[in-house]
Amino acid sequence: MNSTSGSHKHLRFHRLSGAFFGDEPVRHEVTDFLLFTLIAGLCAWPIMSMAVAIAHMVS
Repeated sequence: MNSTSGSHKHLRFHRLSGAFFGDEPVRHEVTDFLLFTLIAGLCAWPIMSMAVAIAHMVS
């Protein structure tokens, strides 16, 4: 058995799984991106608030 036949099996499996899952992976990536953005924003908010407070205190 040569390596090209194994490659064809993987390609067929990839096409089958792509047809089965459809757009679901894209939805998961969008959900993950939005969740990451929310968490990053919540983490950055106190730092930005501190920077503004220090800027007001210095000036």
